[in-house]
Amino acid sequence: MNIENRPNTKPVSTWGLDPMFWTSAKLFVGDLHAALPSDSASVFFIGTHVVRTVQVVGIVVSVDTRSPKLTLTMALA
Repeated sequence: MNIENRPNTKPVSTWGLDPMFWTSAKLFVGDLHAALPSDSASVFFIGTHVVRTVQVVGIVVSVDTRSPKLTLTMALA
């Protein structure tokens, strides 16, 4: 995915009109890391779209099973 790092120009009142706002987007770890966070809400800007829920996808390169956590290390694809 090609993410353009530019500020969003959509007003907050129109975020709900974007279908990506209501959809859970599947993003690679690297794409999510490059997304721009919003100042006013817990959403991210992916290009010109406003995304509030994501499913993180990627390649697991290591698993660390220390008690009480499970830590997965993923490749930045």
